[in-house]
Amino acid sequence: MDRVGQVKREVILNEWSEMVRECQSSGQTVERWCSENGVNIKTYYYRLKRVRNRICEKISEKQDIVPLAICMENRKSASENVPITIRINGAEIAVQSGTDAETLRSILSVLKSI
Repeated sequence: MDRVGQVKREVILNEWSEMVRECQSSGQTVERWCSENGVNIKTYYYRLKRVRNRICEKISEKQDIVPLAICMENRKSASENVPITIRINGAEIAVQSGTDAETLRSILSVLKSI
C-alpha cells in the first residue's frame, strides 16, 4: 500500500475508533446508540472489528527482540560450592550444593510447616 493509502486508512480508522469510544462511553446499548446516531448496527460491528484488528497489528509491530549480552567473566564455575537460597512462607535458608536429598527433604518439610 502506498503512503497516501496508509495515511487515509489511519485517518478512517481513527474516526471509527472515536465512534466506538463514543458508543461505549454513552452508557447505552450498541443497538440504541446506533439507532440514535444513524449508524447501521452491522456497520458499527464491522468498524469495531477493523479497529480491533489495527490495534492488534500495532501491538505486534512494537514487539521487538532485544539482544542481551551475557558477561561470562563474573560467573562462578559450577564446581564451586555455591549456596541455593530457598524461600517458603517467609522463611529463607541457604543450602549448599551437594546437600544430600534426605537432608533437603527434611529442610523443605520444616519450612512448609512454618
